[in-house]
Amino acid sequence: MLKQKIIITIISYLIITNVIGLIIMKIDKHNSIIKKRRIKEKSIWKISIIGGCLGTTLGMMILHHKNRHINFLIGLPTILILWIILLYYTLKYINI
Repeated sequence: MLKQKIIITIISYLIITNVIGLIIMKIDKHNSIIKKRRIKEKSIWKISIIGGCLGTTLGMMILHHKNRHINFLIGLPTILILWIILLYYTLKYINI
């Protein structure tokens, strides 16, 4: 029962952070087109590091946003890989 709650919590957290990551990329792309105030790159990195890396990476690829920045092209997928490894070992640790 406790394992199920942990899994549901982890999945919920990742869904929320990744949706936020995708939305941040969409808003920043839209603001860049209409020449409005942009979202700081630091904020994009923060949401990626705390778990929204799939959303920001998908936003980069689907929206063609920040795809000319080498630090985003390498950094976001790297963070995503690290999160996958972290999840694997976390789930392995709780014996799932």
